Amino acid sequence: EAMLRAARPDVVVNLAAISSPAACEKDEAAAMAANCPLPLLTALRKVNAGALFVQLSTDQVFDGRRPPYSRQTVCAPVNAYGRSKLAFEAALAREWPRHVILRSSLIVGPAPPRPCARSGSFLHFLDA
Repeated sequence: EAMLRAARPDVVVNLAAISSPAACEKDEAAAMAANCPLPLLTALRKVNAGALFVQLSTDQVFDGRRPPYSRQTVCAPVNAYGRSKLAFEAALAREWPRHVILRSSLIVGPAPPRPCARSGSFLHFLDA
């Protein structure tokens, strides 16, 4: 809260996360604490309740069965990572009028351990 008071931000971009699905499955409480940071909203509300909140979420809020997804696609996360990110999306929708949610897929890193519908990372796509 002290950092927010000092900065008095007009925009907050939240990129913090435990983004490893395996780590989230191993400790779902820690995943929820990191990926659904409700105390951050409480602290920000005390400093600037009108700030724009930009949240980096994930396509793992979906079950992976019928991509591509749209805003109308029903969320159905199949892992703790997706559940924790969706919980914060819901909190933002409920509690923070000025917010933007960006749902990304794999942005950078090694290939996923299992095949998936997408090929490569977002940065590989940009490089193509």
